[in-house]
Amino acid sequence: MARVLVAVTGGVAAIKAPHLLRLLRGQGHEVRVLATPRALEFITPLSLAVAAGGEVATEEAWFRPDGRALHIELARWADVVLVAPATADAMAKGALGLADDLLSATLLAGAKRVAWAPAMNEAMWLSPQTQRHAQGLKELGHAIFGPAYGPL
Repeated sequence: MARVLVAVTGGVAAIKAPHLLRLLRGQGHEVRVLATPRALEFITPLSLAVAAGGEVATEEAWFRPDGRALHIELARWADVVLVAPATADAMAKGALGLADDLLSATLLAGAKRVAWAPAMNEAMWLSPQTQRHAQGLKELGHAIFGPAYGPL
């Protein structure tokens, strides 16, 4: 099975992350979690850690006293990075190659395979900017699943 780094970003769909983590673990995947600061406004690190069976990588954990670079470690560890839910902001950073936070730095550090599960308002998804970023991610070889519309 695969080593899956689930990157939870700051949309209301972040509340579904524990269910996704349990599904992945139930299928035999080894799972780690990276949560953005905005994601932690919707869900607690404890609920993510329990569902993942391990600690949660956060911005605070990025700067370690032992000097190890967490973004490099995560990129090397993961067979696939699944960004779910993926906000328009996270997709833009990924497409543009920004590295100003733990998630975008992890992606830029050479994640082997990246999959995005967009979760945003339909108008935001259909905006020319988001569509341009989605196309840019596809050109980088990233997979994009969705978005699905409807109630959470």
